[in-house]
Amino acid sequence: MILLIDNFDPHMREFYKYISSEYNDVIVIRNDEHLPDEVMAMQPDAVIIGSGVGSLEDTGICKSVIENISSNIPILAFGLGAEVLASCLGASYINTPVQSNTIYNISFDKLCSIFKSLPDVLPCASNIKRTMNMMLCPENVIITAQDQYGRCIAFKDADRNAFGICTYPVFLNDSEKNIIHDFISMIVE
Repeated sequence: MILLIDNFDPHMREFYKYISSEYNDVIVIRNDEHLPDEVMAMQPDAVIIGSGVGSLEDTGICKSVIENISSNIPILAFGLGAEVLASCLGASYINTPVQSNTIYNISFDKLCSIFKSLPDVLPCASNIKRTMNMMLCPENVIITAQDQYGRCIAFKDADRNAFGICTYPVFLNDSEKNIIHDFISMIVE
C-alpha cells in the first residue's frame, strides 16, 4: 500500500488519480487526520507526501512519519512535503526570487533512481518559491536536480530511499508521471 499524505494540496485529486493508475493500493490521508502511531500501524510499502500551503508548522504528522517510519520504506515528498523531509535531514530552506511565466531548465542526476526515465535536462514551468539552502547542505543530503541558476530542485537522503522535490513538478511534457512511475517501480521490484 502507498500512503499518500495530503498537506491540503489543491492538486491532490489529479495526483491521486495518476498514482492509483500505476499502483492499485493507495490510501490518502490528510496531515491532521491520524496520529503518527496509527499511520505506522498501516505499514505502508511507500509514503508520498504531497505539497501544500503554509509552512512547516502546517504539515501535521509529516515530520513524525518521516522520522519514525522504517528506513527500508521509500519516501517521495513534493513542495512543502520536501521541505519537511529536508528539515528532518538537518537542511534548511530559503526563499528564492519568483519569476512568473518562467521556464526553468532542470538538470537531473541520472544515477538517482526516480529520474532514470527522464532526459538529462528538461524544461519545467513552475514558480519555485522556496528551495534547499545548498550553502548549508548536510553531508547526508545528495543534490539530484538543479535549475540553470544552480538552485536545488531535488535531493535524496544518502542513507535511505527518501527523495524530495522542492516544487510541485509541472514539467512541460508530463515527465512528472515518469518520476512517479520510477518511484513506484522501486516498490514493486
